Amino acid sequence: MQLITKTLFIVLILMLSACTTPKKDKFDNTMTTIEQATRWNQFEGIVNLMDPEYLKDNPVSDLDIERLKQFRISGYTVTQKQMSEDGNSYVQTVMLQMYSVHNPVERQVRWNQEWRMNEESGRWTMFSGLPDVTQR
Repeated sequence: MQLITKTLFIVLILMLSACTTPKKDKFDNTMTTIEQATRWNQFEGIVNLMDPEYLKDNPVSDLDIERLKQFRISGYTVTQKQMSEDGNSYVQTVMLQMYSVHNPVERQVRWNQEWRMNEESGRWTMFSGLPDVTQR
């Protein structure tokens, strides 16, 4: 009997640890999407993750996208991250390792990202720009 109780307790703990909320799932999916899109130089797709209100004030030009396409991403490391207490905003700092297709010398670029849950659309959107490859 004691073995059955212990087994049921362990199964219950495992089941509870596997439970996530839809908001958490959307957040995790968004963070995976941004990382994969960055690694594969899909910056047009990243623009689609940006908040429409942010884009009104900070439009992304074709030149911005073309400039980013001159680089290849060799590393994506989240160095700092913080979720708000209410779980509706998140900031992270990413260090990108990248190199120019014209000059294969690797360099690092810091990319500060601010994310917010858009309650209307039910998705996470970015309130910050694309990485600045002109950083020194």
